[in-house]
Amino acid sequence: KILLIAILAASLSGCAGTVTLYPANDIAQKAGVITAEIKKYGMGSGPIKLTMPDGEILTGQYTVMVGGSTVFGSVYASVYGPEGARSGTGTSTMVNIPNSSPGVANAAGPKGTTVYCEFQNNNMAGHGYGACKISNGALYRMQY
Repeated sequence: KILLIAILAASLSGCAGTVTLYPANDIAQKAGVITAEIKKYGMGSGPIKLTMPDGEILTGQYTVMVGGSTVFGSVYASVYGPEGARSGTGTSTMVNIPNSSPGVANAAGPKGTTVYCEFQNNNMAGHGYGACKISNGALYRMQY
């Protein structure tokens, strides 16, 4: 009984993780690499917090659709392209990776800056990759 309570408490307390956003276009290159902090609760969703280069803090949520499949939209295709290479004109691309699930993240800040991300989560290792678009047009490759 004590072991069960300890496991439950650990899964609900969450552990922190770092997400790194690498520039994928000229606008993002000017801002540089951005890091974000996430809390993993083992429930497929949780809070996300990004600190922008100008100090603005964006807060929001990520969600992993465990066991789901999806066709990513224009953000993912704009960074990786339909063939896996960087492309600014793609409109969608299919991602199908064994033992993984698609996810999205949204965050906003007090100055009006927003970010939207599409990613694939490795369900076995808890790591993943994807793409993000900031409201100023900056595109980023996401890795965690």
